[in-house]
Amino acid sequence: MAAVFNDNALSGFVKLTKQYMKHLKVKVQDVVDGKEKSPLPLEVIPNFMGINLVAVDNVEWDELDDGQIVALTINFTPVMRADEKHTDFISRLFDEKNQLDEKIAKLEAFTKSDAFNGINNVQHGLLKIQLNVMTTYSQVLDERLWRLSPSGSVS
Repeated sequence: MAAVFNDNALSGFVKLTKQYMKHLKVKVQDVVDGKEKSPLPLEVIPNFMGINLVAVDNVEWDELDDGQIVALTINFTPVMRADEKHTDFISRLFDEKNQLDEKIAKLEAFTKSDAFNGINNVQHGLLKIQLNVMTTYSQVLDERLWRLSPSGSVS
């Protein structure tokens, strides 16, 4: 038997939940600088979501008094359009990062293919090292871009 809520009961539940919930928002740079904490480790954004961290302005979330996250939002800063001509240094770094990330995606796909299983163990190891180095290189470019962005610290 399904539970049935009338509008008054549901409205009361929403009011009660909001009473025990708080809304929090932190700038990504403040988290990077150690001034604030985020419920989502920042390395998750580029490493597991494929989002360039330099494009993230802030993270906001709703949290119950007991610490449970009810909602999480990642807010972005405007990013240059791909069809614009890139002539300055930062634009070239963006291009370099994007090209590198495409190569990383292709190499990751290859390491999961049947063709990868057909090569010898030495090549397996070398390709895995190459993938790790490329990923680290991408993260370094990400950090450089962040520090060169208007919301990042210029250093």
